[in-house]
Amino acid sequence: MAETNRSTRPQRTQRAATGKHRATEKELLSFVPEKYRSLTWSLLLLLTLLIFFGGPIFGGEYFGANDNISWESYRTYLNDMSDKGESPQWMPYVFSGMPGVAAYMVTGDRNWDLTMKGLQVAQDVFSFLNQDIMRVLFYYFLLGLGVFALLRWKGLSRPVSFFAAFATIFSTWIIVWVMIGHNTKPMVLAFLPWIILFADRLIDRWSYLYAGLLILAIHYLVESAHPQTAMYGAFLIGIWLLTEFIASFVRKDGRSTGVIRAVLVGIAAALFAVGMGWDRFAVTLEYNEYSTRGADPIMEQTEQDPYSYATSWSQDVDETFTYIVPTYFGFGHLQLDVAGLPKEPIPTYWGNEKAPFTDAGHYMGILVLLLSIYGFIRYRSNPFVLGIGIAGIFGLLISFGANFSIFYDILYNILPVFGQFRAPSQSLVIFEFALPLISAFGLTALLQKGREITNQKSAAQPFLIGAIGSAVFFFIVFAIKSAYVSAISSDLGMKKMFGGNVPPQVAEGVFSIVQLDWILTALFAGAFFLLAWSYLKGKISGTVLIASVILITVVDLWRVDYRPMDKNEPREQAFAVFNPTPADQFLIAKNDSSLFRIADFSRGSSFPAHFRLQHIGGYSAAKIRRYQDLMDFTNNGSTGMPGPGLAWDILNTRYVVSPQGPTAETDIEVAPGVYERPTAMPRAWFVNKVEVADDKKVLEMIRDNTFNPREVAYVPEALGTEIAPISATAAPDSTGGNDAIADRVPSNVAASDSRIKFTTWEPHLIEIDVDAPANNFMVLSEIFYPPGWHAAIDGQPVETIRTDYLLRGLVIPQGKHTVRYEYKSDAHETGVMISLTLNIITLALIAFGVYTEQRRKKNAIEPESSEEEEVATT
Repeated sequence: MAETNRSTRPQRTQRAATGKHRATEKELLSFVPEKYRSLTWSLLLLLTLLIFFGGPIFGGEYFGANDNISWESYRTYLNDMSDKGESPQWMPYVFSGMPGVAAYMVTGDRNWDLTMKGLQVAQDVFSFLNQDIMRVLFYYFLLGLGVFALLRWKGLSRPVSFFAAFATIFSTWIIVWVMIGHNTKPMVLAFLPWIILFADRLIDRWSYLYAGLLILAIHYLVESAHPQTAMYGAFLIGIWLLTEFIASFVRKDGRSTGVIRAVLVGIAAALFAVGMGWDRFAVTLEYNEYSTRGADPIMEQTEQDPYSYATSWSQDVDETFTYIVPTYFGFGHLQLDVAGLPKEPIPTYWGNEKAPFTDAGHYMGILVLLLSIYGFIRYRSNPFVLGIGIAGIFGLLISFGANFSIFYDILYNILPVFGQFRAPSQSLVIFEFALPLISAFGLTALLQKGREITNQKSAAQPFLIGAIGSAVFFFIVFAIKSAYVSAISSDLGMKKMFGGNVPPQVAEGVFSIVQLDWILTALFAGAFFLLAWSYLKGKISGTVLIASVILITVVDLWRVDYRPMDKNEPREQAFAVFNPTPADQFLIAKNDSSLFRIADFSRGSSFPAHFRLQHIGGYSAAKIRRYQDLMDFTNNGSTGMPGPGLAWDILNTRYVVSPQGPTAETDIEVAPGVYERPTAMPRAWFVNKVEVADDKKVLEMIRDNTFNPREVAYVPEALGTEIAPISATAAPDSTGGNDAIADRVPSNVAASDSRIKFTTWEPHLIEIDVDAPANNFMVLSEIFYPPGWHAAIDGQPVETIRTDYLLRGLVIPQGKHTVRYEYKSDAHETGVMISLTLNIITLALIAFGVYTEQRRKKNAIEPESSEEEEVATT
């Protein structure tokens, strides 16, 4: 049984005492001086990225997927915050205002996180050719380097390590992330091999350097802001370490002590890493009880069944066949060369009711799949291969979600956090990370087998059988056409997509691409089996074998990976949505002189933020719970914006941007596609009285438009002080009565109250001059969020009262006063100090580690390893 066994450093290959051996062959790229070979292979990885993405990088193009474009919405705001030297804690431009950093919407400048600043500098240097795309490719390059370094540490050759690194980067579902704007996922994956490498080094022996680097790698992974992918990465690492411990305990080889050391250091490193970003985590924890992720809805059954939500985008068991034929289930979008269809990709994904759409199929290359199976069999007693393999299989089983729920349900029921994430198919990230690693061991085992042949015939025969099997597989596709076309034509998802009936030319067109992929898979697999057979028979060298394997894998993966590349377009065209329209120009001009919010139906819900226009809608996975409650009551559970009527009024929604026309008969067109709402309340106003009301009752009145916000404000508890009416004139009935719309038309009191004047309005600071005739109550149309917003009147702190369910209210004493609202999070400020301190300690630990490692080498405590390290064979 071939096995990698490492105690301290990669060992020289131990040749068997008997058997026939080939002369040692030169390594691929042996013409490069030894000391530059690893660098050369690393640069080749970079070159593959530059070649594959050459069009977008050098052609001024951009991937125009919505997730790639929408981030531009916040650039103006982030630049404003950077200019002020402030952290973007409060985002005023979506959902009428909500936490920015705490909701993982934005990050901004974090100069106190020294290690992250260093990473950003490296990213900026790397991205000099094309900042938009290469800032993401930077993490793909780090991923490839990490796989290469990890496998070199495990004793594999440079060409084999390059093969696995390339296969990991260009695994179809992984490389498509940059094309569709899932840019935090590659950042998580980029640091996974480095974490494994540093942990494995710590299993080997204690090192200050690798302890510090482990902290750093975990910190970078955690800061990626994609907790679901990070969680699956933690599963992989945990399964691997557990396997290492059990194997060592059974073998009694003493390595279990090192595993315990690595686990303890890893736990400490994880805590340390979280602390290095505590400024972000502290405000997120603070926000949790106010957000949709931590607070319960007020309306029963406002959200879909939690299990159905968590298991949406479950991988179908049948879909594992895409690892052999990538387009078998439609791939996502395909351009079909058939008459009557547009010459552009159309949705062709079918066969999985739990996943309504996808962007690409899951494919790693047929040689990666075959070699990973071979490698797992040959190295099944190797704890590293066994652990990584079990973790990969675990990821595959979990990905099935509701489609094969035995394994998923166990985690769903015992891990509360597990159910907060949807898309079980995301767990395939560890399957598609594990298999390229194991395939490298498979290729190494094949090369090693050829060097130590005792029976050429028996060694080569399985590969000849594999070649024959590939030929049989080749012909099967011609027998399944009728069944395949029938299946896709009867698929409910495809029928819905095409309005009831799937056009025959669509089904035929999809099958023609499936047929091509099927044939190429058979040819590539057959070629590999024949190459392996020829190598074992001594007809070709190992150098030819590995070069051929790399070449076939490049062709195989790139031909599939290029399909989603249609999403790229000229940058100017991609960002044309941010060119100001006449409606934007009108609103920008108004924005300079008054405070208001808008309801924009003309484009993406976050896009108005680009022009500093405050929108009552937006997109966020972690909205303020009370705001979602308002949407639940007024807009049937919408996650986009509240419904029209009184909800819009109290949110100061003065303008509606609507290509479809006005949303109410009282709206007045003031610019092309822009309608003014005369019923909208100003940003702040005085009321005549304050009443106590149940939260649910308040939401029902807002939904039904049955109270006059100028007349009465509703609070959850009695104020404990008398509130004088602002107007001696009798106001309309607060119950709404007979004419709720008429009641909402501005009176001379609320339309433009000269007693209230905003002198400062900034994202984190609001100052208002008020003149109260008596002890009055002022409603401020800003979202209630007590952890951050603190009020003062004439410099004296005062309590903000939650008003009209989600707004702010203040008792204003008689006379002229200055009201000041400042956003200040104690959790954030404490987090900054903790983050800075731990960053300094980590950097000091790494520096001390470098010093101790240099002394170790100088004192020759650790022997020099062989320049031609290979996997040991036992």
